[in-house]
This record gives sequence, C-alpha cells and structure tokens, in this order.
Amino acid sequence: RIFDQIVTALNSKMGNYAVSEDPVMIGLLDIFGFEDMPVNGFEQLFINLTNEWIQHLFNKIMFQQEMKMYREEDIDITFETPDNWACVDLFVSEKPAGIIKLLQDRVMVANSKDGKDLVEHILNRSLKDHPNYVPGDPALVRNVQRMKQQKWKKTKIDLRYEECFQVKHYAGPVLYTVHEFLNKSKDGLAEHLSEALVKSSAKAVQGIFDSEYSKAGRDSNGREARTIGQMFRQQLKGLMETLEKSSTMFVRCIKPNAPMKPSVFDEALVL
Repeated sequence: RIFDQIVTALNSKMGNYAVSEDPVMIGLLDIFGFEDMPVNGFEQLFINLTNEWIQHLFNKIMFQQEMKMYREEDIDITFETPDNWACVDLFVSEKPAGIIKLLQDRVMVANSKDGKDLVEHILNRSLKDHPNYVPGDPALVRNVQRMKQQKWKKTKIDLRYEECFQVKHYAGPVLYTVHEFLNKSKDGLAEHLSEALVKSSAKAVQGIFDSEYSKAGRDSNGREARTIGQMFRQQLKGLMETLEKSSTMFVRCIKPNAPMKPSVFDEALVL
C-alpha cells in the first residue's frame, strides 16, 4: 500500500504540467519476453499475459503500416494478418469470464481451494471450449515434464496433471500449475490487521488503509474486493491505451540460442 501511495504521489507531481493539458512525453517500455520455466505459476501467467497483449499491439501496428505501404504502391494484399486477441481475451474477458475474472470470483467465496478443485470445477468447466485453453491430462503433463527435464537438465519436475492447464500463446504453448493461485490473487490483509491500521492515530496510515478489504471479500462500504489480477488487468489496459495513442517504435532484442550460452548463434532461431 505504501508503495502504491508513493507511485501515485510521484505520478501526480510529475504529471502536473502547467503549460499543457496534453504534455509531450517520451516513454520507454522494457519487456523481458515470454516465460516458460520448469514450473510456471501465478507470476509467469501475468508476465505472459503482458507479452501477449504487447504482441497483439505489435502485430496490429506493424501490419497496418505494411498494408498502408502496399496500398500506396497499388500492391494487392493476399495475406491475413495474425491475430492473437483470442488468447488475450482468455485472460481479460469479463463476459464470458476469463481467467482473471474467474480467480476474482473464486477469491470472494469463503474457504475456496487451489489445486484440483480450482482447475477441475472452475477453470476447466468454464474454459474447456476456448481455442487457446487446454485442460491438463496425464499424457500432456508427462510429455511437458519430459521436455522440461531435457531442457533444464533436471532429474525431476513435479507437475500434477489435475493442477495444470495449458495456454496456447502466440509464442507457443505454456503449461501452468495453479499452486497458491488464490492466495497470491488476494490483495487484502487479515481483518484484525486492517481494523488496527484504519484506527491508527497517524492520518497517513489511516488514508492508506481506509479502503482495506476484509476476508469476506468486501470493504466496510460493501464494495467488491480487488484482487491482484483485477488491478493488473486495469493497469495493463491503461498502458495499452497509452501505447495505441502514441507514435510507437519497436526495438526487438535477438535471442541467439535457446540454452542461453555465450558466443553461440542459432541461425534458424535468429533469422
């Protein structure tokens, strides 16, 4: 909460331009790239969502520019532009509920469980017909485990198929495990801590924790509890809206080889 307050204060001061309501800005966005680790959890899910959405923006901008150039040269356009929005929508959709909304709703339910219960009864039932969602099964997980062990040189990677699902990303399929998904989704303190902080004699502390959310999933005014996923989606949407309004330029970093070794260039991968 304190970090959020600091960022808000800095943004407010830095954005208070007296000369213009629409100031000129140069922004630099540095993105690491898609992640497919030995075990992919909550953090990898949101890293890959970010990259998926940026990939969508990249495709949209670059192919629009290409088609504009073709039209100016009177060249017939005979190809379809790649569109990965379905994968982004799998995460961010409100109706029907995507992954983030399903997690948000599940956090609101008392005594909700991670693991098999979350995958089997919530994610698989709701998303099994989505073209980018693949329910985990024993054969799929065994195959992924084998490939990961070869890639990461690990003798054992513990993945349980009933706790896994796969997403077909633009960059390739990624298998996720839902261990601790619900706990990591929560953005609230224990109720007794919230009450103590709200009653603090320090006005600054009161202000920070005034809208703290209880275990029941709602604050004192009955507002719906926020989750990490919900906040992340809102912030990411705002970032994309800013990027779409900007004169965007892309600099792509080249990954020379999959094992990430120095002085080795995989020609097929680079080109």
